[in-house]
Amino acid sequence: MSGVSGLMTGTLEHLRRPLVRNIKKGQRVLILSDTEHDPRVWQAIMTILADIEADATLCLSAAAPPTITTRRPRCARR
Repeated sequence: MSGVSGLMTGTLEHLRRPLVRNIKKGQRVLILSDTEHDPRVWQAIMTILADIEADATLCLSAAAPPTITTRRPRCARR
């Protein structure tokens, strides 16, 4: 985490609105995050999904180092 601490407060309506509109009760949802991301974000999302009564699963993975591709992708030409 980047030195920011504390709980997320407020209604989080900006985060709640798109989830409520697109996810229904009992719907299966997979949340993907990495260990470098602020955990308060996925915790807030999981809380909202619990309120909606969605079947949510959280998948955390170790953060991968950034990669830079210097080669142009190959294109098939005929």
